[in-house]
Amino acid sequence: EVEVFEYSMAGSKGMQAKDNQDTTLVLRDFLGVEGLTGVGVFDGHGENGGIVSQYVAEQLPLILERCAGNAIRAGDVERIVKSLQKTFVETDDKVKADGHGE
Repeated sequence: EVEVFEYSMAGSKGMQAKDNQDTTLVLRDFLGVEGLTGVGVFDGHGENGGIVSQYVAEQLPLILERCAGNAIRAGDVERIVKSLQKTFVETDDKVKADGHGE
């Protein structure tokens, strides 16, 4: 189950209000592990910051499941660390390949 939501204080630079470009998510019983909760805060910046933060919030759990799911379920810390590194590299590559990152 993936819940994506937004909450933040309004920002402003000078007298001009800025759009909130942050996205957050909560993953309850993540990877089918009862009691395992994943949380993420994605801080969007720049012209397409909100689009990118939303995209990463949607894609990261899918990539994390594929790259690190078995290691996390097994509790294999060494494999988890390597898998998390791979997850973040693949997510970054996907953002760029899909035209969301500049």
